[in-house]
Amino acid sequence: MKKLFSIMALILMLSACHHSEDKTPDSNTPVGGEVEKPAEIEGYHLDEESKLKDFFGKPSVIMFGGTYCPHCRRAIPTYESDIWAIYKEKANIWVNVIDGKDGKKFETDILPQGYNANLNFNDITEGDCRHVPSWVILSPEGKVELSSCGSEHTIEEMAAKLAKITK
Repeated sequence: MKKLFSIMALILMLSACHHSEDKTPDSNTPVGGEVEKPAEIEGYHLDEESKLKDFFGKPSVIMFGGTYCPHCRRAIPTYESDIWAIYKEKANIWVNVIDGKDGKKFETDILPQGYNANLNFNDITEGDCRHVPSWVILSPEGKVELSSCGSEHTIEEMAAKLAKITK
């Protein structure tokens, strides 16, 4: 019986957070402060009003996460160091904070982020994902190069795909 409980606990810890587009998290406490667009990138144009077509022209990566999700919060520092720091000049990068309608954001001073109702993982990938963190990599033409629903793919796989398409 103890083994069964241990296995169940391990499965719960390793699974991605579940989310629903119409579900509001219990907590109304902001996770981070207001974060502006990165100043070091001249002409950076992505924000809460951007349409999917605004990402076209160079490779893009969009992460979908919720501030209530511990997996998403743990992914942000790695996303900053392994994706943003390396590809910020070569790719459009955006973190779509799915519970950010009331201004919630992740604790980061450099990642462009916010709630953008124009960007929906399922619409972009034509899939049915209800887990975060999820992400999608788009070619300069807007074609899905790689996507991950929940823990389907790793950030290392994301970085490898970005390295390939940003050459």
